[in-house]
Amino acid sequence: MHACTGILAAVSVLVATSVFALQASADEEWVRVMSEDKKASVLFPAPCDKVEVVSRKSPAGTIHTHITRCEREGALLTINGTQLPGVALAFA
Repeated sequence: MHACTGILAAVSVLVATSVFALQASADEEWVRVMSEDKKASVLFPAPCDKVEVVSRKSPAGTIHTHITRCEREGALLTINGTQLPGVALAFA
């Protein structure tokens, strides 16, 4: 019986801590990050760390992918957008 009481106390502490942590993160200011073409947006918990453009050649032309990243403890958040060449869009 004593072991069950100890386990219940530990679980109660973990639940209370997680609820408090979730509330603390909900009170933080979130940053809206827009996609390169401004057609989509996401909320990140902090400003972005890195913005990069990856380009590659294809038979239809050059494909550009814009990647915006926000990396924090144990989490990597990204928003990506790919620009396809006009020829590729004509066949899509």
